[in-house]
Amino acid sequence: MFKFFLSIFIAIGNLFGIANPAVSPTPLPSPERVSISSKETPSTTPSQTPQRKAPNPAYLVSMKIKCNELGQQYNQNHPLDYSNGVAPLANEFTFSQKLNTCLMASGWVGSNIYLSVTDVLNGGDVLMFVGYTNESGNYVKRASTPDSIVSFQDYMSRKQALFRE
Repeated sequence: MFKFFLSIFIAIGNLFGIANPAVSPTPLPSPERVSISSKETPSTTPSQTPQRKAPNPAYLVSMKIKCNELGQQYNQNHPLDYSNGVAPLANEFTFSQKLNTCLMASGWVGSNIYLSVTDVLNGGDVLMFVGYTNESGNYVKRASTPDSIVSFQDYMSRKQALFRE
C-alpha cells in the first residue's frame, strides 16, 4: 500500500517539478524517530535554536493539494468494507508541514478499536492506538505508538494537533 502511494506521489511530484532537490526540503527521519507529544518542551534555549528557512508557500499549497488527491484516489480504490463485523472509519488525509509528509488517519471500531495516523510517503505509524471496550463502554489502551499515549482521548488530541496544521 505504501509503495503504491510513494509511486503515485513521486510521479505527481515529477509532473509538477516538486521532486527537484533545489525545491524539496530535506527528508525527515524514519517515523520511529519522530516524537509527537501533546505538550512539547523545548530542548534548547532560544539562542541555541537553529534558524530554519521559511517553507515556500507555493510548495506547501501544492503538497496539500497532492496529498488530498492521493487521499481521494486511495478512497476510490479502497472503499470502506462493513462486511467483517467492525465499523471502519473514513480515511482522512492531510499534508503535515511539521513532518513534511502526507498523513492518513484510519481505523475501525467494534468490541476492539484500532486507530492510526500513518506516514504515507515513508511508511509506518506516526500515531497508533489499540484498545478494547470495558464494562463502562470506555476504550482501554492495549498498545500505542508512541508508548506515552495514555488513553483514547490522548490519542485523539494528538491526532487533532497533527491535522490542524
